[in-house]
Amino acid sequence: QIRDGNRRTLDLQNANTELSRAKQVLEQDIKEKEQEAVLHRRALRAAQTILEHLPVAVVGVDEEGVIACANRMAHEQLGAGGTGLLGADVRRVLPPPLLSVMREGAPRMRHVELEGGRKVLACCSSTVPGGSIDGRILVFTGD
Repeated sequence: QIRDGNRRTLDLQNANTELSRAKQVLEQDIKEKEQEAVLHRRALRAAQTILEHLPVAVVGVDEEGVIACANRMAHEQLGAGGTGLLGADVRRVLPPPLLSVMREGAPRMRHVELEGGRKVLACCSSTVPGGSIDGRILVFTGD
């Protein structure tokens, strides 16, 4: 009985040591992931700030034609205040010439004439198919 008790005690001590090592590894993993998350949040905030202050209009549209992202300049250029573009159907918001650029996926800047003779430079690129978001990114600016 004493031998069995000693063996159990030794087994428990070994298990406890293994659990302690596993705990240390997990704690280190958590610490690294938290540091990584902080860096990603900073990068995301920086990207959002840059997007908001670009001197061109940027409109991101998902695969269903819903506006998922629009910067300040896009709201100004399209006459939509605040978050008026987000969640809107792109066909109801964009003027037909800009819709054409988006449908064609024109990757090079080209001159487009809007209603009233207003001219803009516009281009459109596709996001990576199969990525986190499939869709298009329209960029335009006054000529």
